This record gives sequence, C-alpha cells and structure tokens, in this order.
Amino acid sequence: MTIDIRKCALNVTLLLKLFCGTVVWMVLSVASSTAQSASTVIDRLVEMGFENVAEGETSAGRVIVLENSAWKLDQVGIRAALETIGADMTRDSKPCRVIVLNNNVPQISLYCDPATAIGDSLTGVAPSQWTVSYRLGGVWKEARQLEPANRSLYKVDIAVFPEFQFRNIKLQKPYDILLNLSPALRISLWKGMMLTAQVVVPIYNSGYDRSYYSKVRPGYLVLAQQFRLPRAWFMQASVGCFNQFRWGVDLRAFHPFANERFALLMRVGTVGSSTFWNWKWHYTWPKDWIASVGGQYYIPRFNLQFNVNAGRYIMGDYGVRVDMTRHFRNASIGVYAQRTTKIDINGGFHFTIALPPYRYKRNKGFRFTTADYFQLEYNAAAYDREGAVCRTDPGENWSQNNFNPYFIKSGLVR
Repeated sequence: MTIDIRKCALNVTLLLKLFCGTVVWMVLSVASSTAQSASTVIDRLVEMGFENVAEGETSAGRVIVLENSAWKLDQVGIRAALETIGADMTRDSKPCRVIVLNNNVPQISLYCDPATAIGDSLTGVAPSQWTVSYRLGGVWKEARQLEPANRSLYKVDIAVFPEFQFRNIKLQKPYDILLNLSPALRISLWKGMMLTAQVVVPIYNSGYDRSYYSKVRPGYLVLAQQFRLPRAWFMQASVGCFNQFRWGVDLRAFHPFANERFALLMRVGTVGSSTFWNWKWHYTWPKDWIASVGGQYYIPRFNLQFNVNAGRYIMGDYGVRVDMTRHFRNASIGVYAQRTTKIDINGGFHFTIALPPYRYKRNKGFRFTTADYFQLEYNAAAYDREGAVCRTDPGENWSQNNFNPYFIKSGLVR
C-alpha cells in the first residue's frame, strides 16, 4: 500500500499549525507557571537544571524527587544532585530518600540515614554514603502527590544524531560507507509518553543506493509510553516507524530480581514493511512477529554486564545472542556472539560513546543539542537484517545501563 505524502501535506498543514501553536502555548504556560518551592535545596536543584523536582515528608522520613535534565550522563547528574542535597544534611537530619525519574517515571531511589552514615563528621553527607536500588522504599504513593517544580511536560528537545554505516560485500571495493546527520524532535506529552520525530539528512554516500540513501527522508516517527508496575516491573509500549524499514507495535519488559545483579528481559511485537520513496509511504500491515526472552547479569567490581537473549527476529529466523559489555564513565564497549537458523554463527563488537556537551540546560522550554551517544556495531558476517531486531528509538542504548544501581553507585564512590 502507498500514501501520497504531497497530497496529504496540504490537508495536514492546518493541523500542524494548530499543533505548533498548542506546543508554543504549552511551553509558555509551563515557563510562566513553574512551581516555586520554599526549600533552598529544591531551588538549588532547579537552578542547576533538574526537572520535576519536589520535596516532602513521608512516613519514612524526608523524600526528594528529581529528574536529571542537566547532565547528559545520569551517573554524573545524580552525583551532582547528591552533593547539593548532602551539603545540608547533618547528624540530626531525618533519613532521606531521593527518587530519580525518567520522563516522569520512577527508575531508582537512593537512601541515606545521616545518623549512621556520617560517622565522625558533623556536617554534610558524601555521595558515597548513599545506597542505590531499583526499589523505592514504599514511599512512591506519597511522593507522587508532591507538587513538582520545573516540570518537563511539553518541553521540546531537538537532538542531532550522527549515523555511520559501513559494509564489506564487494570484492572490488573494501567498504561501502554512509554518513548521515539526523535531527530528532522530542516532546514529553504526559507522564511517561514521548513523541519522537526524526529527519535523515545524508552527508556522504559511497556505495549505497543513491536513489534512496542520498535523499532527505523521514527517520523514526514513534509514540512511546513508559510505565512502572508494582514490584519493579518496567514496561514500554511503542508504536510507529522504526529502523530496519519496519513499522508496527513493540512491547518490552525489564524486571530486576531481589538480587539486583540479575534481571529478566522480555519483548514482543508485530511489524510490517515501511519505506519512504519519492514522498510516498510504502507499507504493509504488521503481520510479522518478533519476540525474545532473556536474562542479564552484572558484575559490579568491573562494571561488566552479560546479556543472553533467545527469540524470533525480523526476517523470521530464530536464534540466540550473547553480549558481554564493559561500562566506563563516558563509554561502553562490548562483544557479542550469535547463532540463528539463517546465518549459523555470527559475531562482532559494539561500542557507545557519550557525545559532548556533557552539561546542558533548556532555555524557556527548548533545547538544541547533540545526541546523548554515538553508537556503532560491527557485524563480522556482514548480514544486514538476518538476526536483527528493530530499534524503536534513535537513541536506544545497546547496554540499557543508564539506571543500573551498581553502575550509579560506582560513580558515587570516586
């Protein structure tokens, strides 16, 4: 099936104007009505650029809620927040729990009781004295009622993603090379909901089909809803246009066990083909199932992560993949091995590098910056789609490690 985008453009112009006007109104409303807190700590955190910041008293003591929008690396941002919070804590202070959000959804919590943590010091709590966990300490029902300052809703990010592809499939030429710069617009529509719309801008093409890869074209167009269920079940549902020339629906689940070194990974979805060609969207209805189930194990001493997944891939082949990834402060480097019913044995390496600037702040609800990471995976067998899965976000991280409690803790003890 095809849809003529030129004909649709005239019909959607008024809708786009209405949408843009609504977004501008929302941004201005948020900027003019940001909640102010009487707490000095909250004021400092907001001034530093943290969003969705709140403070209150619960049955278990003091609680602070925040979302890191000031530092590109969550590990660094959380440490900066704890330095600010801990500077005002004394031996007589109440126990404090800090809940860290991502798009308004709680991810991890950090806990400290100054009476037992400070030791001989009379003022201040160092970041190393906080414990980190996926568990929220039973206070989220009370904490979610707090009025936040510097809300993230309706704020706009434009992030530029560098994309580099290469392949070695020709005897007469070592490598085909493709380089794109692909800006993506992101808007947080409500709690846990993110709209991502991307445009692919070709920069260099040597060896790839010029009739397609050398043209400006849409990239990801996705609505993704995050939510957290009781007992630390993290879920995400996505619908839209993904990579690998696919569109459809995707549902993922992540569940850490009581021993948080171990976690369960699950995914299921259905996809159809999706290609933008000559301003027309060519697609088939989703009918191909993708699914996987696996596990994760983390070794805190080395920040070393092992992932094992078995499932069905986008080409209908079944297989198993094993990843080993070492995490550093600004980068992650890993290797993998894979076997499927179509490609037998394959393997390679992948790496993820954080891109500067590492600190940023929105200006009146708008921010223009580089992507969080540059990522690359080398495929030794040079298969394009066999053994492959769809990625539902241009910034999707292979390691899925941003809020791992052991990784966060490693950044607090330095």
